[in-house]
Amino acid sequence: MENSRPYMRSLAKACENLGINYKKLDQLSNFLELEINNQSVYFTWSRVPINNETVSMICVNKAYAYWLLNEELPMPKTRAYLDPDATEDCYKDSAEFKKQKYIVEDILNNFQFPLIVKMNAGHQGRHVYKCVNKSDVKSAVKSIFKKKQKDYDSSVLAQQFLQIQNEYRAILLDGELILLYEKVSGEKNRNLSPLHTDDGKAVIIEDENIKKTISDIVDGSPKLKSFEWIGLDVAKDKDGNWWVLELNTRPGFVYFIRDNGDEKIVEVYEKLLKRIRDGKK
Repeated sequence: MENSRPYMRSLAKACENLGINYKKLDQLSNFLELEINNQSVYFTWSRVPINNETVSMICVNKAYAYWLLNEELPMPKTRAYLDPDATEDCYKDSAEFKKQKYIVEDILNNFQFPLIVKMNAGHQGRHVYKCVNKSDVKSAVKSIFKKKQKDYDSSVLAQQFLQIQNEYRAILLDGELILLYEKVSGEKNRNLSPLHTDDGKAVIIEDENIKKTISDIVDGSPKLKSFEWIGLDVAKDKDGNWWVLELNTRPGFVYFIRDNGDEKIVEVYEKLLKRIRDGKK
């Protein structure tokens, strides 16, 4: 397992602690087959064998998550736009605005500066732009809709900008908070995502008041509590207001393990494996 992702090694330790047999199915040990209740259960990278396909799509598509949950959760105002020149059959003739300039105009009509423009299906802070004028918005939309780039997205989001003071990642299992850490931005960070830099830090949070605040936010959303396994990005702004930023059904723990070791992650996987073994309660 020495060449596998750090969290896959944590999963293997959790299996060993619980007496669950497992074997690797690939050369790097990032694809594991577990034997639970005489059945095969598969873990691939950060994907886990709970949550259905629709829930996973809702979390990948940030617009879907907003449309589903914004009436139950404090989420920043968000609008989604399809690429007017999208080539996928499922998107042809579906775009509300037929030219990029009309998308830019609609963003300007619905948001104040500064604002965020980002990929709908992006991750790890890629293609997230803080825009302070019309030229920035135009450039961000054009960049995201550039078809020749590897991570082209056919949908772009405009989002209310928040003056974030603290950003957290909450790991939820059946709506219960089982791990909480803060994403602390490093001095060298030029990415709007705090951890995606060499000097960012993942800091374990044990403060019961913060835990209760986030648990109360989750409890206020019956739809969110129905998701089985979720990484929730939650932030407090400079005025003390709390916001839910994003959902992720494939939370990885590379940065957390780098900064804190893997004991907590082994515990997280033990809870997940017991949930799979014993069923939802």
